[in-house]
Amino acid sequence: MQRQRGFLCFLLIVVTLTACNRQDDEMSYAGGSFHMALDNSPSTFDPILANDFYSATILNQVFEGLVTYDSENLSIVPQIAKSWEISEDGKTYKFLLRNDVFFHDHSSFDSMGDRKCTPEDVVFSFERACHQHPNTAQSYAYSLLFKNKVQGANSYFKGSANKISGLSISGDTVIVKLIDRDDFFLTKLGNVSAAIVSKKAFKRDEVIIGTGPFLLNDGDYLNPKKLILLKNTDYYERDSYQHKLPYLDSVCVRISSNKKEHIRWFNDQKIDYVSGLSSDISSQIIEARIAEFNTRPPVLVLNSNSNLTTNYYHFNMLDQRFANPLVRQAFNFAIDRKRIGKEILANQYFRLGNMGIVPPVPSVFKGYAFNNIQPGGYFYSPKLAKDLMIKAGYADGNSFGKLVLRVDKDELNVRIAKEIQRQLKQVLNIDVVVTSHPFEVKNKLASNGDGDLFRSAWSADYPSPETFLLNFYSKMIPSDSTAPSTVNQSRYRNQVFDQMYEDAIHATSKGDALKAFNQAEVVLLQNPPFIPLWYSADYHIIYSNVRNLHFNPLNFLVLKRVYKKAWTVNEYRRKKVKP
Repeated sequence: MQRQRGFLCFLLIVVTLTACNRQDDEMSYAGGSFHMALDNSPSTFDPILANDFYSATILNQVFEGLVTYDSENLSIVPQIAKSWEISEDGKTYKFLLRNDVFFHDHSSFDSMGDRKCTPEDVVFSFERACHQHPNTAQSYAYSLLFKNKVQGANSYFKGSANKISGLSISGDTVIVKLIDRDDFFLTKLGNVSAAIVSKKAFKRDEVIIGTGPFLLNDGDYLNPKKLILLKNTDYYERDSYQHKLPYLDSVCVRISSNKKEHIRWFNDQKIDYVSGLSSDISSQIIEARIAEFNTRPPVLVLNSNSNLTTNYYHFNMLDQRFANPLVRQAFNFAIDRKRIGKEILANQYFRLGNMGIVPPVPSVFKGYAFNNIQPGGYFYSPKLAKDLMIKAGYADGNSFGKLVLRVDKDELNVRIAKEIQRQLKQVLNIDVVVTSHPFEVKNKLASNGDGDLFRSAWSADYPSPETFLLNFYSKMIPSDSTAPSTVNQSRYRNQVFDQMYEDAIHATSKGDALKAFNQAEVVLLQNPPFIPLWYSADYHIIYSNVRNLHFNPLNFLVLKRVYKKAWTVNEYRRKKVKP
């Protein structure tokens, strides 16, 4: 009997060890590299400063926050925090951290224990976001998450307190106390600017180390043409079969503002998917490779979806010519958006810009009354435009002077700028000088107010109207008029808009917040600091062997579950998608 018990114990140990080894196994199709392209290089590699799509796309693979978005439905899911509690009044959040999260391997660490992500790293990351940054005065993370929201954040930013009173630690739990209830706070924490970095690495070597599934190759920070993201072999997440994530060994990102070059790379199989295509270019690719779309299983797949992206021009409100709202209304009525949509965009858009700043996507902005926005939208009316300019004192464009329009240096944006240049001359007799710049240069010029009219495209940082309306909130303008205004680049000030915006962010329910945001947007359209042009839709063509790559309106790209595997006929018929 004793010998049998010993044998059973031995067998149990063997089974247990085998199970553990199986848990450490990689998925059978793991490995390889995923290749993609971006129009522009990231403007920053510091998450607290990331306020553009290109930076966020890269940094979302390298850094992580307490929570994140589900890439399929954009719901909030746990990440570094494995769970959370929210107080009944909605002002206190308690985040219980996982105990198996480690920062990327780096010379700053003496041991594996040094690399463990702790509550102290969370508090440090949030405090760092609230420091005054030497180049931008305030970080984007501070503007988005902490300013006027977290207790003590403003005092800490001003230097009148040595800690943020609304942040505390209890064991493995981080506690965040808000000034007012904010039902969108969790949603905001999914933004990359809320990423957690290592306190030890920053204090020792001033390096920013994350916990994400990939890490940036050290030699690529200054490479304007290509970035390589390498697999984090110590990543903590596993799939439902206990296979280690990420599946890929690397992600290769090519960078070019020339969309034709993207297409050449795709046709030469140097990248795995191509996005941001016009419908006519999509049609050309489909016609040229029709057999690869029609085979079963197909080699190529076309996807399309509406994006939470608004393309617009904003006025420099420091220019006294734009102090009169009649002038800005006239510019809006002078633009023939239908012509731009048909002749230049080739009908590749979700909707023309005849609404407001918030993209009219009811499936995402549930409960938002877009029907209230519609009457205030602008349409093409040369007569109205001319009449408004006459009332403003600029009949036939006399004495208005030239305008400098700054746009991103790519073919599409330059073509649109040239068309708007022509339209403003034809309708209002105003001369426009178009200058094109690399994205990061144009963005800096806009922040500094160096120019009169600027091309912009804002993609949602999180699924809420707030992320769009924030761009025109006057408290986002630095008190120092010579400092760059990175969020409210137009430097728009409107007390009525501000009051309604504040009513929204202080609302005690999500419904009340949406109602106040809606009212703020109506006011914004009546006194517009911008010219909405169109709301984006995106066309993607992808090689079908790329699995688990999900597209969503937020353009939130998650690569840790992506892998490559060609479809078999039987598998395609069953539409089996999990490994």
